[in-house]
Amino acid sequence: ASQGEQRSMALAMRLGAYELVRNSMGTPPVLLLDDVFSELDSGRVDGVVELLPAGQVLVTTARQDDVPMKGTTFQVAEGLVTEVSAGV
Repeated sequence: ASQGEQRSMALAMRLGAYELVRNSMGTPPVLLLDDVFSELDSGRVDGVVELLPAGQVLVTTARQDDVPMKGTTFQVAEGLVTEVSAGV
């Protein structure tokens, strides 16, 4: 499998685990995704964004342009966290 396919499979497993926890606990957990878009083509990125649940989703990336999502954006630099933009 290509890097994008491997990342897609890992993400599918992560989203499945999210649903299991949500169903068993009755409340949605916080979903943490580290650099999830880095090796995906634009079609896969769009598909991932559509699959993300409503609620608290934290996505990290080395490049802000890699995140095609709405929400509050924070930047971490030299140990400081600053808000870059407020979410919609």
